[in-house]
Amino acid sequence: MARNRGWLGNQYRATYFVLDKEESNGQENYYRLVDAVGGIDRSFIEFKFRGDSIFIDAYKDDSGTLDQPLHHMGFAGRNRNPDYTNNAKSTLSYPQQESEVNLNNQFDILIDPEGLSLVKTVSTYQA
Repeated sequence: MARNRGWLGNQYRATYFVLDKEESNGQENYYRLVDAVGGIDRSFIEFKFRGDSIFIDAYKDDSGTLDQPLHHMGFAGRNRNPDYTNNAKSTLSYPQQESEVNLNNQFDILIDPEGLSLVKTVSTYQA
């Protein structure tokens, strides 16, 4: 699961993503997370792992105005210190096979309390 939030024009919004696809071919591990409500047609994020490198690409549909999502942003990085990764994996027993959260019906009420309080804070600050 992933979460993205920020300002879209004068609207503060949060998007939640859930894993819908995973592939591995020995050379690369691929994961795709899609918008939890709108699915792949709304927005999605691709993660590709090759050797010591990671590639992240995010796609969005401009709030439903496009026929298909367009590339929004990308990131490429390299793991320069594998010891940090291995220590974190060991300490957190990562990855685990079972979800720690139950997402059933969690997207029925689409108001993000953190986002709402931020909007109030910014509105108060700008006044």
